[in-house]
Amino acid sequence: SSENYNQRNHANLSSENYNQNHIRRDHANLSIKPRVGYVYAYGYWEQQANSLLSLLTLHCWAGHLNASLSVVAPFYHDGWSMTVSQLRKSSAPQFSDLFDLETWNHVTKRKYGVELVPWSHLLNKAQMKLITVEIIYWWDKSQDAHGLNQSERITSGCKWEIENDDSKVTSFFYIVRRACINLSFGDKLTSKEFNNHVFGSYSPAEVSIIFQEWRSISSLPFRIPIGMDCGDQEALYAEAIVPSSSMLQLASKYKQIYLNNSNYIAVMVRIEQAAITYPLPLIEAFLEKVLNASSNLIQQYGISNILLSMDIGRFGSATLQSKPLLSLGLSFFEKVTGNKNDISVWEKSFESVAGKTEPAVIARLQSTLVAQSTCAILAGGGMFQFQTALTYRSFHRNNYTCLIEIH
Repeated sequence: SSENYNQRNHANLSSENYNQNHIRRDHANLSIKPRVGYVYAYGYWEQQANSLLSLLTLHCWAGHLNASLSVVAPFYHDGWSMTVSQLRKSSAPQFSDLFDLETWNHVTKRKYGVELVPWSHLLNKAQMKLITVEIIYWWDKSQDAHGLNQSERITSGCKWEIENDDSKVTSFFYIVRRACINLSFGDKLTSKEFNNHVFGSYSPAEVSIIFQEWRSISSLPFRIPIGMDCGDQEALYAEAIVPSSSMLQLASKYKQIYLNNSNYIAVMVRIEQAAITYPLPLIEAFLEKVLNASSNLIQQYGISNILLSMDIGRFGSATLQSKPLLSLGLSFFEKVTGNKNDISVWEKSFESVAGKTEPAVIARLQSTLVAQSTCAILAGGGMFQFQTALTYRSFHRNNYTCLIEIH
C-alpha cells in the first residue's frame, strides 16, 4: 500500500547518516575513485523514434541542474527504449548500435552541457548514493484523493520498489531516498518544485537518480509539465540523429545482397500512423495513392528495384493489432512486390543481414536504407517518418527533389 511505501521510505531516510558513514568508510578502506552523478530511466514510454524526444528532455533536465550529471544510454527491447537490469546481461542492442553517439553528444553537450554514456560508466563511476523516482502520470480511479491537499496529492500513490525490478541494485548503490511525484491530478509544478520532490535535502551533485519511467517535458497529456525551456526539440533532433557506423555497414551489406548495389526506389508506409489521420474506409484510397506515386517514379526514372518498409509483420509496430489494418497492409505488400515475395521472405532478408530479431534494429536498418535510396516515398506520417525524411535529406545533402511525403 501507499502507506507502507511511505513508511519504508521514511525508514530508509532515517538511515541516511549510517549510509553516508558507510560510504565514507568504504571509500577510505578500498581507495575507491571519486564518483560522479548519473541519471537514467528504466523506460521512456514510447517506441524508438518518439522515445528519443523523451531522451533529449532528460538531457535538458539534467543540464538545468548544473551538477555535471551524465545520462545513461538506453538499451532496446521489442522496439522500446529502456534500461532494464536483465538486458544488461544479454545481447540487447544499445543506443550506439543504432545511432552515432559522437554526433548525439556533440549536440547535447553544446545545448545542455550533458552527454550520453554507456551503462558501464554508471557501474564504474556512479555516485553510490541513489535516489529512485516514481512518477505517476495517471491516477487509479479506485484510489480516493478526497481531502488531500496539494502536497499530499503529489506524494501519494507510489508503490515502485526498484529492488523488485533489479534485485542487485543494492550491490551498486545505497538507496537514500525514494521520491514520489503524482502528476495525475493536474497540479502544476515549477521545475524548482519538481526538483525539490526529486532530491529532498540532497544536492544533485552527490547522488545518482533512477526514474522508473521518464516521459518528455511537455504540456501534452501524460507528460511532465514543468515549464522548462528545452529549446527547439525538432531542430535538435534533426541535428543529433545520425545512423551509427555499424548501421551504415549493415545497410551496405543489404544493398549488396538484395539490391545488387543498384539504384532503387524506397516505399515506406506507416499504416498505424495513417489510421490516426484517416478513417478505416479511406485507408485503402490512401494506399492506392502510394501505389500510384511509386508507379510514376518507376516510369519517370526507369528504376525497377523496389525496397519496401512497412510496420507490419514480426518487426512491425508492437501496437498494430487491428485485423482490418493488417489485411490492408498485406494486400498492399502483395501489390508492391507483385506477389513475388512471401512476407516471411521479406522479413528474413532484414533479419539475415542484421543478425538480430530486435525490432528496433530492423526498423533502424530499414530507415537507413530508405534514406539512402535514389527516390523515396514516405507515407503515413509520424515521428519515424519525420526521422527518416531528415536522414534522407542529410544523405542527399538537401538535394531531395526525389523525396515524396504523403501524410
